Amino acid sequence: RRHHALALAGLAVLVAPAATTAQTPDWHRLPLMNSFATRRMDFDFARERMVMFESSGWGQVARTWAWIDGGWALRRTASVPPPREAFAFAYDPLRRRFVMFGGATLLYITTPGMMLGDTWEYDGVDWSQRFPPTAPPPQVSAWMGFDHVTQKLLLCGGTSYPGQPGAWHFDGTAWTAAAPAPFYAYRAAIASDPVRQRIVAQTYPSGVSSMSTLEWDGAAWLVQQPTLQPPLSYASMAYVAQRGTVVMHGIPGSSNSPAELWEWNGAQWAQIA
Repeated sequence: RRHHALALAGLAVLVAPAATTAQTPDWHRLPLMNSFATRRMDFDFARERMVMFESSGWGQVARTWAWIDGGWALRRTASVPPPREAFAFAYDPLRRRFVMFGGATLLYITTPGMMLGDTWEYDGVDWSQRFPPTAPPPQVSAWMGFDHVTQKLLLCGGTSYPGQPGAWHFDGTAWTAAAPAPFYAYRAAIASDPVRQRIVAQTYPSGVSSMSTLEWDGAAWLVQQPTLQPPLSYASMAYVAQRGTVVMHGIPGSSNSPAELWEWNGAQWAQIA
C-alpha cells in the first residue's frame, strides 16, 4: 500500500504541470531511417558533431539527423527542403553551415522524375533556401566538398541532360564555373584533404576505362601515378585526421568479397590491415 501511494503521488506530480499548461500528454513514435532514401553526411566543426540529411522522393521524407551522445538524434527544423534523391551535400567550415544542391524528385530507371537545381543551407538550427544569381544546371549524383585552396565549396561530376554539367564553386553568394572533372562522381570515391589542400578522387573502372587516381589543386585535376591501384568498386572515401591520410573503404572484385581499407598519403596507396 505504501508503494502504491507513492506511485499515485508521483503520478499526481506528473499530471499537474500538463493541466496548468493546457497540454495533453501523449506518445510519439520517432521515425526510423528510410532504407530507400539518399543519405549524405559531413562533420560540423563548429558544433563538433556529424550531421546527416536523409531524403527520399519515393518515401516522401526529408529529415535532418545529428550524431549526439553515441546515437542518431532527429532534428526538428521549422523549414525542410522538398524530398529528393541523389543530392549533393557538404559542410562549409568558413561559413559554419551545410549546403545542399540538386538531386531529383524521383530516381528510378523507368521513372526518373525531375532533376533539381535548387540550393539550400542548414545552419545547425534550420534550413533556408538560397537564390544565387548564377547556379549550376539541375543534376543528380554530384559530389560536393570544401576546396581548401580557393576556400569555397566545389561541386563536380554530376549527371545532367544531355551530359555532365561541369564543376562549380560556391562562396555562399553565387556559383561560379570551374574546370570540369574528367569523371562522373557516381563512378568515383572523392574526399577533401585539408592538410595537403587537395581533393582526391579514385575512379572505378567503367567499360574500357581503368582505375585512376586524380587530385584537384584548386584549378585543375591532375592525374597521379601510384605504383599500385586499389582494386575497389563502389567505394567511399574520407580524410582521417588521426592518420593524416585519405582513407577509402570498398569491395574488391565481386560483391561476395570482404571489404577492404586503403589509404592515400599523397603519393602512394597502401592497404590497411
